[in-house]
Amino acid sequence: MSLPNKRRKFVGEYLKCWNATRAAELAGYKKPRQQGSRLLTFVDVAGEISRRLNESAMKSDEVLARLTSHGRIDMGPYLDPVICEHCGSVNQLRVNWDKLKADGLTHLIKSITPTKYGDKIEFHDAQSALGMVGKAHGLFKERHEIGLDDPTRQLLAQIGLLAAACITDPAQRERFESELGKMMENSNG
Repeated sequence: MSLPNKRRKFVGEYLKCWNATRAAELAGYKKPRQQGSRLLTFVDVAGEISRRLNESAMKSDEVLARLTSHGRIDMGPYLDPVICEHCGSVNQLRVNWDKLKADGLTHLIKSITPTKYGDKIEFHDAQSALGMVGKAHGLFKERHEIGLDDPTRQLLAQIGLLAAACITDPAQRERFESELGKMMENSNG
């Protein structure tokens, strides 16, 4: 479904500023305060906003690819030594911006802060990225150990024996009792 030009302009402006009044004003509506909030209730406008947001949102595979690049980066090739004029030794490293940009890796930069010594460049944390990728792939399972007091352990054992008594197939009953015994043994320690 195609939006009229004015509504399409409103949607485009709204997605830039997230202010319905301002978007309506920039789209050329005569009463932006009233019309802006009203436009957001129109099915076609809301649908177009939703469609554009879904279109521009990162998909899960892109998120994982980006995190993977954060976790894999070796900054060595992008660091140039700065030689001290007085003693000739390396006294700091400078990021080779041109090489980083040419390789399409500027997304690895978290922040750039000007200082009196030059720009301080902070990169995204590789270890944190690796942790998130590992969680996404189910590499890390959280285990919770629960210590049981004697009355609770005894109650569980009785419930297990009652359940075992309900199993009519001897092979299944034996397997169940074996697993119950292992579980009770593990809860002791």
